[in-house]
Amino acid sequence: MVTKAKPPQPSTERVFQLSLWRPFNTPLHRVGLAGLYMSLNYLQPWKGNVIDWDLTPESIILRWKCTDREALTWLLNHTYQLHDSIQGLIKIPALGEISTDTAVTIHNGILSTFLQHPSSVGGEGIKKCTLQFDENQTMEVDYKAINRYNHQDLNPFAKTGLYDKQDYFLPYIRIAQWLIPGATEKHVAVAGGKTRLQESPEGFLSLLFAPIGCSYYQVRSRLKANKYRWGLIIPNINNLEEFAKIRQTEGFQVANYCCHSLEK
Repeated sequence: MVTKAKPPQPSTERVFQLSLWRPFNTPLHRVGLAGLYMSLNYLQPWKGNVIDWDLTPESIILRWKCTDREALTWLLNHTYQLHDSIQGLIKIPALGEISTDTAVTIHNGILSTFLQHPSSVGGEGIKKCTLQFDENQTMEVDYKAINRYNHQDLNPFAKTGLYDKQDYFLPYIRIAQWLIPGATEKHVAVAGGKTRLQESPEGFLSLLFAPIGCSYYQVRSRLKANKYRWGLIIPNINNLEEFAKIRQTEGFQVANYCCHSLEK
């Protein structure tokens, strides 16, 4: 009887080295690396359960002995969540204890930048949330409630080319708009895939955590006061440890809706 040969397996331990100064890194890659640094800091009590890591001010080393799919699923499940008490609101534990108004701002900002394409989320309609600024001042704001989003659930994206048949990363991973806002493949029918954006697994891992390090703000239209767009702030990062401390301070997190309410 002829035994069918098994496909070659990766080494027992998978190791990924991510650096701020990796060739071809953009500011968005570096802010994503900072977001991953913050997530791993939050997950310190669970270090070594599925993933192990080493953190320095300029780099991150990730290690695991399971498949890439298992490791990344565990990491994303603990990083990107939905709020328990506010229906359909994005929750990112690595940001620490943040106020409701800041949470709504981050939620609306992420949905209007990284996750602006309808296929990036599963929606539950527009909901209202009451913000309490002090004993006498409250404000009601709208937000789009969701039941899933790509950063939390990679299964829809994985179908387009993320893992091989053994659930390990492909050598090159397709980059979509929810990873880099505005990134699109041009002239698909003519180019035959030659204009497709791709990243290494290390670059892909960095981009996955960019929403955590970015900030979001509303840009009001000068012509129509009730219309606005969302702006994305990408910090310039050269020290992961210092940025993580600053990102979690109240002054950096604060959101202000009062100026918008006065114009209604």
